[in-house]
Amino acid sequence: MPADEQKKIKAGILKDLLQRDEKELETFKDNAENFRTDEGDAAMMIRRKLSTYKRKVDVKNYILKELSNI
Repeated sequence: MPADEQKKIKAGILKDLLQRDEKELETFKDNAENFRTDEGDAAMMIRRKLSTYKRKVDVKNYILKELSNI
């Protein structure tokens, strides 16, 4: 398979995964807003989970950008 076609397929898969992760991130943000708590451990867990989701989205956006530039 030609390299350009491989890049297109990879980019397409990555876009689908990115859309799913962005949707999960938005859902988690909405749920976190509704789940306000003063407990330190729970709040810390929510912040970490949110940070992880954001990082996943950022990394996939970066990889997608790199695939587009090559």
